[in-house]
Amino acid sequence: MVNLKNIDIDLPVDDDMLYEILRLNKFHQKFGVNATLLIFKVSDQLLSHLLDEKIKKSLRALDMYSQFTQSKGENVQNIFFLLFPFADTPSAQGFVNRLFQLLDIDATTKKRDIVYSIFNIKDMDLAITYAKEI
Repeated sequence: MVNLKNIDIDLPVDDDMLYEILRLNKFHQKFGVNATLLIFKVSDQLLSHLLDEKIKKSLRALDMYSQFTQSKGENVQNIFFLLFPFADTPSAQGFVNRLFQLLDIDATTKKRDIVYSIFNIKDMDLAITYAKEI
């Protein structure tokens, strides 16, 4: 068992997800096993609600999901973290495409209201930096 209190990863996810991120990162280092972290950032509250509903209905059994809200001044963003164990970047992109199709989101809406990025498990430092930006 990993003691999360002694690990310095400043990622606003619950302890279960953090544990799995660390475990999958170790698997990647030892065995080259793929895992992918998808991070959505959404400012619109209604769109955040709809995205949350669709994500919960679309996850596979092994996938993990965590969500939080961050604010800076008057800017408020909902951040959605999805961890896809044993999946590569194209798999995560396929999930995004299916999600946008379910929400009937076009390219204009995506660029304006939803920002996302996909990270390989080995790029956690970059994912942490991305998650903190508002």
